[in-house]
Amino acid sequence: MGTTTVSVGNQINAPGGQIAVDTKMQPGDWAISGNSEYVLVMQGDGNLVLYEVAGTPPTPGSSFQGYPTWASQTYGNAGAFFVVQADGNLVVYSGTNALWASGTQGNRLGYLLLQADGDMALYDAAGVPIWHTGTEVDMPSLAPTLQNAATGRFDYRTVAWHDMNNVGNNGQTPSVALTSDTLVIEGGYQYDHYAMGGSGSGTIKLEVQLTGSVTCAVSAAIQGLPFETVDFASNGTWQKDDGGFSCTLANGAALSVAPFDGGGGWYPGVEVQFSGSQPVQGFCFENTSGGAAPASVGTKKLRVMSPKG
Repeated sequence: MGTTTVSVGNQINAPGGQIAVDTKMQPGDWAISGNSEYVLVMQGDGNLVLYEVAGTPPTPGSSFQGYPTWASQTYGNAGAFFVVQADGNLVVYSGTNALWASGTQGNRLGYLLLQADGDMALYDAAGVPIWHTGTEVDMPSLAPTLQNAATGRFDYRTVAWHDMNNVGNNGQTPSVALTSDTLVIEGGYQYDHYAMGGSGSGTIKLEVQLTGSVTCAVSAAIQGLPFETVDFASNGTWQKDDGGFSCTLANGAALSVAPFDGGGGWYPGVEVQFSGSQPVQGFCFENTSGGAAPASVGTKKLRVMSPKG
């Protein structure tokens, strides 16, 4: 599921993402959550759509990139509008004809809220939720993740790619970079170990999309022994995994990312395993930054299930 370019008009008054009773949203009107990550748009085609912002949030009379997470499915009705009714019902109208309704009439209404977790919920006057879209984002911990600019070393599962003194990085210091969208692990490695069948060296770069939709985007480029050449970019679907997540890719490869707790002389870090044209391969990126960039519980978003609807 890719991003969509969404055109918007007038921004309605919705402080902190809270939409008041008797609010009417005309075509092009929109509201945004308090954390600026979710936008509700009454589109010109008649569809009421909740988006997760991908990139820069919108401004009045502009456009933005977004992932649709919920919709009233009332497209094809140009000129339709949306009302948060005092009788407790949410309704999309075309003229006087109701195209969609939440079915919550008969409640003393409080407000409609675009929540920071991605859910849109309707609350009664007592603050009790009476309806919601079910689009809240599942945020599993990728822990311990490594803070931006952390440095470390690569290890091949339980067999070191180089000695325990953190030498042999092939001139390219291993590092991890965390942005709002991606986890990038890259650098050089060099090993000499009898259990690996001799010696070898190479470089590796793995980039994993962490935010957005259920679709994951993964690119990997590995050159050098003990691996065969790995060079691909492919998409798949995220699934929860033990303490982390996994993704089966369209090219037949699979990827899992999970915490690596360290111990026994090994540093905490991120363990990555993947399979492709060869048996399952795996490596750990161990944090050796110490206080400069310590391991910490991750807060990166990851949507791992299709939105309810």
